[in-house]
Amino acid sequence: MDLNLNKKVLEDLMYLKENWNKEIGEVTIRHTSHILRSLLVENDLIKVKNALNVQLRIQLSEQMNLTNNKQDYKFYMPSEATFANKPQIKNFQIINRILSKNEIEQFHKQIQNERINLVQISKFCKAIAFLIDGIQITKDELIKYVCNKIGGVHYDTKRNDKILDKKYKLLDSINNSMEVHSSNPVYSATQSIGQNIVNSPDFDNFISKLQENQPYDWRKNYKTLESLSKNSNYD
Repeated sequence: MDLNLNKKVLEDLMYLKENWNKEIGEVTIRHTSHILRSLLVENDLIKVKNALNVQLRIQLSEQMNLTNNKQDYKFYMPSEATFANKPQIKNFQIINRILSKNEIEQFHKQIQNERINLVQISKFCKAIAFLIDGIQITKDELIKYVCNKIGGVHYDTKRNDKILDKKYKLLDSINNSMEVHSSNPVYSATQSIGQNIVNSPDFDNFISKLQENQPYDWRKNYKTLESLSKNSNYD
């Protein structure tokens, strides 16, 4: 068992829990998005979960669609970040045709029967973050975009003909040019990924297991990190 990796994951998760459940602004989301990259894209969370042999499922809202044809969608965003003092918009959808009466009725039934599922980390990463012009962008692809293309870790304007870069171009088209509920959807959707992790029913037990496998008082060092974060003037 890698105790240093355990410590890093514990500190990263506690940072998300204590900071990402409130409105923190686009700059802070971008500057700390590397936490999501290491946890989910680089698989640190899965590595630690497997080493501890403990369950950690992530919350995922059941997808609700106005239509089952992806090509009908100009824009689809399953959910946004949630805050105690702000109503949440779920399933923001723009489609390029008129819906039938039956489609509208079926969608209303989906809303009435909405469920929150608990899924494995790998399935969560491949869940939809956006549909833009009929193209699906997954949650791990969104994290890569924020970290590697718009400054979370690197700033890179190059977009070539690879499939992933075509998706980045679509994200470029909504970043800083579109608002959902007065928020940039790129950053709101990114923050919601972190919230889904730390608000999972399995989270507290997972944290307890991590704490049991620390070589020293990790909390002392974490408080220093927390203090630095609160004293920042990013937003």
